[in-house]
Amino acid sequence: MMVQTKHFIELSDIVALRFACKFCDVTMSLSLSNEKLKSGETQMDHFWDKCPNCHRDWLDINGAEYQQILTRATGSLNRLKELLYSETAAKLGVSFLLEIKPEAVPRTISPNP
Repeated sequence: MMVQTKHFIELSDIVALRFACKFCDVTMSLSLSNEKLKSGETQMDHFWDKCPNCHRDWLDINGAEYQQILTRATGSLNRLKELLYSETAAKLGVSFLLEIKPEAVPRTISPNP
């Protein structure tokens, strides 16, 4: 017999995107409640280009469309959260959860008795 534990989070548990520069280790969080992110505005594209600290390239690499994809994804995530959790949302007959890897769950250490 095999026993497995799975871990899930709701979209409403996701509150921000966190970025960590691979070059200088600066971190930055951007709230998903940011109005421009909520709408998926493409004016946010410049935000993803370079690290605000060391100015090394983040997503502006050889004309790739990472910025547009990330901007659209955050807008879609916010629209989905609104659909599923807003007070005016229709009463849906389903819940939506994201499964996360077991390693993503912090382990608690029991105190010695």
